[in-house]
Amino acid sequence: MSNPIKAVMLVTGEELIGELKERVEQSDVHVFRKPRVVAVMRNNAGQQGLALVPWTKSDLDSTVEVNKSQCVSQPFDPIQEIKAAYLQETSGIQLASSLPPPGGNGGSIMQ
Repeated sequence: MSNPIKAVMLVTGEELIGELKERVEQSDVHVFRKPRVVAVMRNNAGQQGLALVPWTKSDLDSTVEVNKSQCVSQPFDPIQEIKAAYLQETSGIQLASSLPPPGGNGGSIMQ
């Protein structure tokens, strides 16, 4: 993966995260690979947490063009926990920082 992981806020209120392809300043679009939406979810116990939801349901590894006029922010670096969750979700690789400590009871990146 050579493209940086960036997020952008859309006029719809969604926060989109994905691999941002190299930008051409004169372009009217941002090109994201494997886009996901950062969503607030509740578990069965009523606790809130964050989840990454595929932006396109038919092709999880799609590349999409987002018109810059639909963005209310410039692409930005998401917080490390979101970036790690994105990498785990899209690559299937569990990062060392998200592994439970030796002899630990496990844990979750996002609660």
